[in-house]
Amino acid sequence: MRYILLSWLDRDSIAVPGTIGWSNADLRTHFRYLDDLNQTLTTTGELVSSHTLAHHRRALVVRANAGPASTMRRFSGPRALAGYWLIDCARPRRAIEIAALLSAAPGTSARPLNHPVELRPVVGAQPPRLSG
Repeated sequence: MRYILLSWLDRDSIAVPGTIGWSNADLRTHFRYLDDLNQTLTTTGELVSSHTLAHHRRALVVRANAGPASTMRRFSGPRALAGYWLIDCARPRRAIEIAALLSAAPGTSARPLNHPVELRPVVGAQPPRLSG
């Protein structure tokens, strides 16, 4: 079963990596942790894809108008989507375990962030079948 893990940052209570309060050592530790986790998930065949997203100040909200034009505004929600992981797990419990590992990524002074990670099954997504 495929799941998407959405890594959210609460803009009021958690410093975004690369901003005030994060030393170069904090950044290296944080991204090394994520790289190591991604490598482990790749080795186990559970990682389909993952991406870190640009800072929320660069995000736009787009809605269609009645015509072909669309309107855009800056994202201004209370939480910011920091990244996502698309995983393929045999059991829902394993998806929960992976989400907890993401939530525990180290922040400043290597303390776990414990930020929210939204876990959702991907409806109708089945891995490709190999013929043979």
